[in-house]
Amino acid sequence: MDSLEDDIISILYIAREISVYKIPPLRANEGHRANDWGDLANPLWKGRLRIVSKVGKAALLFEDSQTGDLFARADYDPLKPSVDAVLDSSRYFVVRVEEAGRKAYIGMGFAERTDSFDFNVALQDFTKRAKAALNPPSPTTETPSPHIPSGPKKDYSLKEGQTFTISIPGKSNKSGGASLLASSGSATSSGGIPLLPPPPGRRIPPKTTSSLARRSARWATVGAQRGLVQPSGAERARIVDVPPSYKEGHLTPRPDMLGFKLAHPARENAATQKTRPIYLDMQATTPVDPRVLDAMLPYLTDQFGNPHSRTHAYGWEAEQAVEDARKHVADLIGAEPKDIVFTSGATESNNMSIKGVARFNKDKKKHIITTQTEHKCVLDSCRKLSEEGFDITYLPVQSNGVVDLQTLEAAIRQDTSLVSIMTINNETGVIQPMKEIGAILRKSRGVYLHTDAAQAVGKVPIDVNEANIDLMSISGHKIYGPKGVGVAYVRRRPRVRLEPILSGGGQERGLRSGTLPAALAVGMGEAARIAKLEMARDHARIKQLSDRLLHGINSQVEHVDIALSSGSACTSASLEPSYVLRALGAAEDMAHSSLRFGIGRFTTEAEIDFVVNHIVRVVNRLRDMSPLWEMVQEGIDINSINWSQH
Repeated sequence: MDSLEDDIISILYIAREISVYKIPPLRANEGHRANDWGDLANPLWKGRLRIVSKVGKAALLFEDSQTGDLFARADYDPLKPSVDAVLDSSRYFVVRVEEAGRKAYIGMGFAERTDSFDFNVALQDFTKRAKAALNPPSPTTETPSPHIPSGPKKDYSLKEGQTFTISIPGKSNKSGGASLLASSGSATSSGGIPLLPPPPGRRIPPKTTSSLARRSARWATVGAQRGLVQPSGAERARIVDVPPSYKEGHLTPRPDMLGFKLAHPARENAATQKTRPIYLDMQATTPVDPRVLDAMLPYLTDQFGNPHSRTHAYGWEAEQAVEDARKHVADLIGAEPKDIVFTSGATESNNMSIKGVARFNKDKKKHIITTQTEHKCVLDSCRKLSEEGFDITYLPVQSNGVVDLQTLEAAIRQDTSLVSIMTINNETGVIQPMKEIGAILRKSRGVYLHTDAAQAVGKVPIDVNEANIDLMSISGHKIYGPKGVGVAYVRRRPRVRLEPILSGGGQERGLRSGTLPAALAVGMGEAARIAKLEMARDHARIKQLSDRLLHGINSQVEHVDIALSSGSACTSASLEPSYVLRALGAAEDMAHSSLRFGIGRFTTEAEIDFVVNHIVRVVNRLRDMSPLWEMVQEGIDINSINWSQH
């Protein structure tokens, strides 16, 4: 053992308990199945397995669990691997033993399911590193991950030419070393396949045998229970309607879409009403696209690995899925995948960007510029920084909601570190001139541009490089993705430095510690991918529905302005009039009486027509009850009336 241990470089893996079984010969074009192994309660050998790294190769050491005595040894050549992957039950491996032209197959069963995966991962990782050392990849060539299978399903059975030679040290025979292949006929199965003899002088205690049988039966039951079948995309699509007015692949939700029956809300004196209210509040949130749900489901069930676990296949497949999602988001905004940081939503992204940049540069720069019409989380982040000693400038906006560029340029100082301006306002839909704003800030060295683009991404084309945007906040549930996930774009070239607001494991470039929710990240990425593909089509269709709504109301009701909003979802619980509308100069009564309509990908013409008829009916009923409407009809300006106090 001393000479064996001397040339060991490192220990790759240790399994505390494995068993060796007899198995039948490998059939043509078939792999072994666990139920082909005979009596799993009676293994031929039981002990410990170590995989050690040696010079240019690895070795599998079968050892006694108590004494550490070596029972058998198998050298592993990374260029000619003999153990390829896990078989059906995820607990067993097949190894072919070859001696003097005779072949036998042995099976290794692990005490725990995770041990079998880690065993395979250890060999795969060693093989990957060994091959990479011999053939380093070109720096300009992107190499796909070796951990994620691609193409047709892989055949994991052993092939001709893949051998596994095992020798037993300390034993002797005519050829100079004992073989694991028995030479007598009594040591072969009924099919004439040689078997491995049990270790000399060792018997498996009955208690251990019965324990192994119970464990095998338990894992067989667990394996059967994991046979979860998810509905296919075609099956889910069958319960989704396509509106007759739009036949280009858009999906329209109905109460039983996605396989879930929506319960009708109980409302007083509405027993005869059978439907839910029509949803026209897409600025607050959007329904999850069925294609997004399809992409997420595997990572909520079978592929549940931690994307930060880099020692086994579960982690690798989750990591690859997250990286694919990262690329989809980057492609949507013209960024690099490494610039994308996953967060819990736009609120966290705004806090991280504004507070992070301000606090990182606080020793030299303590001035921040924003506008009066920003989202509540941006304004509150600035208020918090003002309590820490930062100087905040809140720029007014013009009556059309757009910031005055000359006023912005004049507000920039030597100690300004950040300018935060929303791309599209969540209440009014006003689009700010981000390219012009970015050009102004590029003239001032060290002033970063942050934008809350939650309402813009996926709706209008955005390129962070063209607009010179340094930081951007995105929300998943605004683009038909899941709630609870968002993105912070943080430019790397030139690098934007910020102080993280979360401490921990250093995930996401150290900017946002914490385990990533792989399923939510996948949903965010798929939503971004779909948004890029269908942005122009969505825009054209929503524009058509918006015009239908405007024309329907204006053609039947006069003196109606429907371009205003009653407030965002984040402030709708307040009875105060919208601060955004007040910043635009709207009177208090107008701010109180305004409504916001949000049309989305799944809104139908029938829903628009229903809303138009309902609004017209309600407005006419309210005007019939109001004496002020009679005065308006007579041409009297209500604002000119001097109301007396009583």
